[in-house]
Amino acid sequence: MEGPLSRVKSIKKSLRQSFRRIRRSRVSLRKNHISNTNKIQEANARLEAELAEMELAPVQRKIEARSSDDSFTGLVRTLYFADTFLSDSSHNTPSLWAGTNGGTVFAYILYIPSVEHRADEALTAQPAKEIQLMHRAPVVGIVVLDGHGAPLPEPLETAHDLARSPDLLGSHHVLVISEEQFKVFTLPKLSSKMKLKLTAVDGSRVRRVGVAWFGSSRTEDYGESGLVFLTNQGDMHVLSLPHIKMQIRYPCIRREDVSGIASCVFTKQGQGFYLMSPSEFERFSLSTRYLVEPRCLVEAPLPSVFSNQHQPKLEGASSALGCTQDTEDPESAARRVMEHALLNDEKVLQEIQKSLEGDQTVPDDYIGRRNLEHVEALQENPVNSNQVAIGYGRGLMVIWDLNHRCAIHHIPATQQLESMWWTEDGSCILSSHSDGSYCSWTLRTVDEREEEEKSNVPYGHFPCKAINKIVQLPTVGGPPFLLFSGGMPRASYGDRHCITVIYREPSALVVLVEEELVVIDLQTEGWPVIQTPYLVPLHSSAITCSHHVSAIPLKLWERIIAAGVVQNIHYSKKPWPITGGQNLAPDPPQRDLLLTGHEDGTVRFWDASGVCLYPLYKLSTAAVFNADADLNDNMSQSAEGDWPPFRKVGCFDPYSDDPRFGIQKIHLCKYSGYLTVAGTAGQILMLELNDEAAEQTVESKVVDLLQGQEGFRWKGHTKLDVREESVLFPPGFQPFTVVQCQPPAVVTALNLHSEWKLVAFGTSHGFGVYDYLQKNTVLV
Repeated sequence: MEGPLSRVKSIKKSLRQSFRRIRRSRVSLRKNHISNTNKIQEANARLEAELAEMELAPVQRKIEARSSDDSFTGLVRTLYFADTFLSDSSHNTPSLWAGTNGGTVFAYILYIPSVEHRADEALTAQPAKEIQLMHRAPVVGIVVLDGHGAPLPEPLETAHDLARSPDLLGSHHVLVISEEQFKVFTLPKLSSKMKLKLTAVDGSRVRRVGVAWFGSSRTEDYGESGLVFLTNQGDMHVLSLPHIKMQIRYPCIRREDVSGIASCVFTKQGQGFYLMSPSEFERFSLSTRYLVEPRCLVEAPLPSVFSNQHQPKLEGASSALGCTQDTEDPESAARRVMEHALLNDEKVLQEIQKSLEGDQTVPDDYIGRRNLEHVEALQENPVNSNQVAIGYGRGLMVIWDLNHRCAIHHIPATQQLESMWWTEDGSCILSSHSDGSYCSWTLRTVDEREEEEKSNVPYGHFPCKAINKIVQLPTVGGPPFLLFSGGMPRASYGDRHCITVIYREPSALVVLVEEELVVIDLQTEGWPVIQTPYLVPLHSSAITCSHHVSAIPLKLWERIIAAGVVQNIHYSKKPWPITGGQNLAPDPPQRDLLLTGHEDGTVRFWDASGVCLYPLYKLSTAAVFNADADLNDNMSQSAEGDWPPFRKVGCFDPYSDDPRFGIQKIHLCKYSGYLTVAGTAGQILMLELNDEAAEQTVESKVVDLLQGQEGFRWKGHTKLDVREESVLFPPGFQPFTVVQCQPPAVVTALNLHSEWKLVAFGTSHGFGVYDYLQKNTVLV
């Protein structure tokens, strides 16, 4: 039997064993924790080492797929001709590729007869392939790459030995560019090979795309092809081909400038143009080999500190443009005087009021602070910089002495003041007024007798418009020039902007208006306009599209210039009267053309080889159609018996007779001389360059893109009616065929293949192909 003592010993023994087990478990947990921490630290170190050696892909955002029920998914965004492997990998065939707004790409095989039977046998098209992008992003570009990974050359480019023949032995690929990604597919299976997600990485979207050749600035024979594109953020990017790797990123256009991004056009040498404003193109270059930069020297006299109106005659004082001088800008000096004397100094206003109260020649109506608050004009004495003429709106003019801080003369005119001019000798002040009159005020001393106000109304005593500005300029050995704007009879010419010159034998009139510079020859009968060599308004009518063509052949260049010379016979033969400056820029390495389409249906050809755009030729498409408005109504003829006779000068005309004339797409083949333009009302014109004037009728072909679909009702504008009678076309590009899409929606895509004699066009309702050799429709 166990006694009480044995039970106590057993309890102690069990307690000791329990404490030992607890102690051993704590020690083992501490050892395991240390070992696990060491293992985690070692694993993190190995992971950091591996990440340092490899390039991490950026975090990609999720892109939500678009709905297939969108009504604009069928809008055609791009059209592309290519001779590639579409049916099988052993035979290359001509093909047409079309990309839509819904992320679908259609590929058609074109069966083109041989050259001997091209004019007789019909051309047919057959659907071959179709690609549907996962996110249904709009397709903005399609490029086929040959076996070397280079883009296929343009039509007739290989035939003129201006590009190497494409590689037809290796496998071809097609690059599909959507707003969100770049994807490469193999041909002819169309299996996905590689892609670059643009929107998923930076949230940008592709707006403009083009293929460019980047030549080396050191070696003439070396160059690389690249894909240039512009995003909605205004950034320019360059991708390498065929691996579509990012090479260059350059912020070029402000993201808020939506019109500038929409108007951007790329050249084949890595340059581009975009509209900075409605009247200004900016040129940029992503290539080091092709750079166009202004280089000039302008010799200008030193500006005077003491006169903002008349320039002193300084002998031998000239400086190159760009150098800094320790002189104050005259306009800044005038602003400083105005702020000091009229706005910030209460004592000056009080002094002028006191001088008015003591002058018996000033009527009581002009005395008062209210008459001194509205300053209309400010002129500085050209011979005494201490005197300033202050003109108030009621007609009162005060001559203020800056040194003595007092008013020394008062000129009380009875009509509302519009402008002032202080003559060169300082003896007279001219003032123009709101009733169409002007006055000449001779400044006399206190002892001399003042003359009464003599108002001169140049255009009669009927109510006239205000003379807003008056200027008198001296001449050498003769009477001065007197120029003023406005002053015409209000009832007959209230809507005209006019300038009057009073002089015996003027030579030329230079007018800087809001949108252009106009120079009129006043010595030739009829007062013709002298053609402007620079500062030509780009937007004589609103620019709606643009197209750039590089490396124009010399023969085509000379033919376009010759056609433009015929259009310029109404200009004066006198040389440009403004001289100064030296153009130090070297001759451009090649001849480039920039074609701009306008809202009034005109296409203007500009010499884009150098820094300044120079107009070469203007094409008008409005003569092909029956227009409701008279296109020749340009105010060139006045009603018989009206005086003064009026005619319109200058080329700026922002008003369009019919918005359907607007040009939306342009494509020019520089090798064949064929041009195609597409407009707002679904019209596509085919034109050919002709050196002689021709009177001919233009054939019209209607293409029904809906193919008789029932239940559709077009609610837009009507189509333009082609003239049935013959039309006399001047030398230049002359239309011979008009393809009219039905319904007459805006043409959104256009492509011309002059070697196959085909033109492809697309609208929001579909696309088609027209054979302009046989003059029939190939595909709808």
